[in-house]
Amino acid sequence: MLGNSFLVLLLGGMFGTLMGQADVAVTPSCKDKSNCPISIHFLIDTSESIILQTAPIQSLLENIKEFIPMFLNKLKDEPYLNQVSLTWQFAGLHYSDEVKVYSQLTNDKNKYIQDLKAIQYIGRGTFTDCGISNMTNDILRQTRDTNTVKFAVVITDGHVTGSPCGGMKDRAEKARDHGIKLFAVAPSHDVYEQGLREIANVPHELYRSNYAVTTSQDLLKIDEATIDKIIQVMKHEAFAECYKMSCLEIPGPPGPAGYRGQKGAKGNAGEPGDPGDKGRQGDPGIEGPIGYPGPKGAPGMKGEKGDYGGDGRKGAAGLAGRNGTDGQKGKLGRIGPPGCKGDPGSRGPDGYPGGVGDRGEEGDPGVKGDPGRPGKSGPPGPIGEIGRA
Repeated sequence: MLGNSFLVLLLGGMFGTLMGQADVAVTPSCKDKSNCPISIHFLIDTSESIILQTAPIQSLLENIKEFIPMFLNKLKDEPYLNQVSLTWQFAGLHYSDEVKVYSQLTNDKNKYIQDLKAIQYIGRGTFTDCGISNMTNDILRQTRDTNTVKFAVVITDGHVTGSPCGGMKDRAEKARDHGIKLFAVAPSHDVYEQGLREIANVPHELYRSNYAVTTSQDLLKIDEATIDKIIQVMKHEAFAECYKMSCLEIPGPPGPAGYRGQKGAKGNAGEPGDPGDKGRQGDPGIEGPIGYPGPKGAPGMKGEKGDYGGDGRKGAAGLAGRNGTDGQKGKLGRIGPPGCKGDPGSRGPDGYPGGVGDRGEEGDPGVKGDPGRPGKSGPPGPIGEIGRA
């Protein structure tokens, strides 16, 4: 009996201790609603291809000016699924080959609609990439220090006439990298669908889904189904980001260390580093080729007279001089002693032919010569006398 009583007391003490710990670990009540601020940026194409697409001119722009106020009037600050409290803010830009901001981020619907009604079309080229780039910078600047859920509604036909800001698809990807969810809405039903799909987030069934400003049956009637579906998607996506089940969270012990992960893929090239220290002087380079002769310089100024130079070397013998003129005949000198016999002189030149000599004596008879060649036949002789009978 005593043992049973002790067991009851022990269990009661343990239960009380656990209940005390549970009271210490109490988290915010599940009845508390999380704040969920939402920003919507409208980006409107007011280029020539939109404004001149239908008659009268600017009729599509007027439809857009009706579409956005109808959109804003359906936005209400209210709880969603009794778990999060939605609040809305909106801003706007329009573009052609330049980008203009017509409203900063605000929750004043009347002021926003007034600024929207005042915009005029630009009516030149279509640079959608620049419009998205400027919108992204504007969103990040105005929501930098908040946990705002960021949406953008791009109203364009998908056609572009240039890509000076990096390309429409690339700029849309950059916006998505910053957590901006983009819807693509056509101002009419004459569109380039591939271009609109490059802008919109995936899945396209939620962020494109043939959204249009007006209905296909009546080009003057605003498509409320498009507005309702976009708002429903925004609410659902905002709820997924804002709703936290913190009321059911209980801190647990740290888990075991995980396995070493695989080596990651090689990253992109980093930013250029700071200039390094100056290196040592390099080795002399190979001697280059001899350059072309430079142009002849201008004559310099006459220099000062220099010092006397040293004696020069003996010059080469000069050419023989010309024979001088005969001098005057000198006086007869004394007879000198006989000289030695000279060497025989060289043979002199042949003399001139001599005159004809005297006729010599007759010589001996010569040997009989060879018979001569036969002579030519002589002329015929005279006719002989007639013989006698």
